[in-house]
Amino acid sequence: MDNTVYINFNCGISEPVVNKLMAACVEIAAQTKPDAIYFLFSSGGGSVDAGVVLYNFLRALPCKLIMHNTGAIDSIATVIFHAADERYAAPYASFLFHGITWTFNQHQTVFRNQIEEIRSVIVEAENKIAKIISGRCALKEEDIRTLFLQGETKFHTQEHCATVFHSWQHLTYTPLIPGQLSNHSHQPGFSCTNTLISKDERFQTDPLPNARCGSMIMPI
Repeated sequence: MDNTVYINFNCGISEPVVNKLMAACVEIAAQTKPDAIYFLFSSGGGSVDAGVVLYNFLRALPCKLIMHNTGAIDSIATVIFHAADERYAAPYASFLFHGITWTFNQHQTVFRNQIEEIRSVIVEAENKIAKIISGRCALKEEDIRTLFLQGETKFHTQEHCATVFHSWQHLTYTPLIPGQLSNHSHQPGFSCTNTLISKDERFQTDPLPNARCGSMIMPI
């Protein structure tokens, strides 16, 4: 049976959270040496820089990485989701894309060169996100930039994901059977368990175009 570690992540993306998650992953890799790390992942997004750092870190992990959208993956979290080669979305889960925002302090005065610098940062951040996501799924860079310009766009149906995001697979699932939580479980926002899913019985195929449907089946 696979030595798979499950991480439940339902949290915003910030530098402290990313640092704690990376530390947990390093500890898991060193102590457990898993065949795969399976993320039950939902996030409203947050810091672009922290999100890109986490994406690159996850891509470098020496084990298989699986992402499963269990609720909503928004903003920079869409980049993190694409760190995995194997990706799933639960029914009614959503993905939200929008352009980069910048918050000014009240009554803040800025010079022209500062405005140009801010604009440059925003454009570069959007280009970075578009390049990462387009390199990991069926969307093209121009498609993603169009989503940015439209404001906020959600894809939340199987039809959308099946036709647009060919590498995203849809999964209906039963809750994980509570297992013995490791020390990583005490980090805020996410927990970890070594409860395993039977490798041969994980999926029951269903004829959905460009995607696999099925049920997550826990071993008895």
